[in-house]
Amino acid sequence: MTYKQNEGLHEAPDPEPTEYPDRPHLRDSRQLNWSRVTKSTEALKVIDQLVAEVDAQAVRKRARKPDDRRRLQATMKAMVLDLVYAAEQPSRPWVAYSRREGDYGTALTRYLSPDITFTAAIEVADFLVANGYAEGRAGSFMRFGGGFIGGQGYRSRLQATPRLVELLRSRGVSRADIEDGESLETIRLKGSAEGKYARKPLLPYEDDESTRRMRQQLKDWAAVVNGFTITAARTDQCADVDPDDNEEEATEYADPAMAALYRVFNDGVWSRGGRFYGGWWQSLPKAVRRTITIDGEPTVELDFKALHPRMLYQLATQPVPVDVDPYAIGEPWTEVDRGVLKVAFNQLLAIRGDGTPKKPAKAQLPKGATYKALVEAIETKHRAVAGWFRRGRASELQNLDSKIAEGVLGYVTVARGRPVLPVHDSFIVAERDERLLGESMCLAYRAIMQDLSGVHAWPLISGWTSAEKEQQAYAPLLAAYDDA
Repeated sequence: MTYKQNEGLHEAPDPEPTEYPDRPHLRDSRQLNWSRVTKSTEALKVIDQLVAEVDAQAVRKRARKPDDRRRLQATMKAMVLDLVYAAEQPSRPWVAYSRREGDYGTALTRYLSPDITFTAAIEVADFLVANGYAEGRAGSFMRFGGGFIGGQGYRSRLQATPRLVELLRSRGVSRADIEDGESLETIRLKGSAEGKYARKPLLPYEDDESTRRMRQQLKDWAAVVNGFTITAARTDQCADVDPDDNEEEATEYADPAMAALYRVFNDGVWSRGGRFYGGWWQSLPKAVRRTITIDGEPTVELDFKALHPRMLYQLATQPVPVDVDPYAIGEPWTEVDRGVLKVAFNQLLAIRGDGTPKKPAKAQLPKGATYKALVEAIETKHRAVAGWFRRGRASELQNLDSKIAEGVLGYVTVARGRPVLPVHDSFIVAERDERLLGESMCLAYRAIMQDLSGVHAWPLISGWTSAEKEQQAYAPLLAAYDDA
């Protein structure tokens, strides 16, 4: 995976860990966190010292204006604090920052403090590298021919040198003195990608009751979850991108030292997207997620099985029976891996027009069969929901599953005070909370889907530690609702 040059602020994903084995600044990197703050007076003295050095070296005809100096100081503080924070992490990731002026536009101040400017960012970065406080790697950009102005590449990178780390450490400043400020926007609205190789741009918006409520829920959730000690055997592994996920967000760096989430809405409207991103556990392979503990207690991950096709058929007032796998399409495709069928199904939800979805590199098909034939077989099998195919409507379903997730987080964590870690259509809790989670998943699904479809159907949930646990969760719901 490569970086897109016109990506929005905060959205730069990490490359896959197996890529760029000889270029660690690409392999081990993350986006610079511009929201870093500190209450340490000693750290602030170091920032003042560095700003004074910038001024002493600057070739200027007149003194820096007060507003320009404030912007320089704010940019220096955020950049230096995040570089030192990264240097104190076990993986010591490089940090990526944009040298594209459009990524610092005044319309995007919701996502970036207005005091962080393009001019100041370039001046500070170049100063740190030139004076041995940071090591730098220039980004690159490759244009495509034929008059097409799009392209792809990766952003420039920085990494703190021992000189910068020691400068703060000698003043008694540690990683514990560096925090996230309030400037990091957790409710993000994106537009449509402008071109095949472009990323979705962040859009400005006005707050209303809904955005304020969602932002507060994320704060309330984080306040509870960060009161628990949550660990995993490894936090430096990356899972394959989920076929129905937003690839731009799926690989964004997340700090394993804390639990934090943000939500992303798409196509410039609040009815598309809305999924929760930013949790460090979301990027782990499922096998590694099984090693997560909460205050030392083992965890369980419950998953909505075949969530999107089941949602589609319920919206069509034709709920799928619990013993039927909607991804299965019969002969001659019975030997095709279920994951390949899922990818093809979700590609049909995501694409627009009559093009053939791209065959996954590892897909194994019957001898003589083509991926195009497989896609056509899926369309034939699912004629009842054909109105959802080839119309770019995947983000509408993501909006529905994000509302279900919102209900789960709101009930388990905010209302009951127990930690739950979302992975889009699955959730991780301590073993003691398995029944609580299962019940909340069922109720959240019912609340959203029955209201929309007028049809009642319980979701199919997998991952139970035992049939007894599953029965304990479903029995009271069936008694309370199905007999009513």
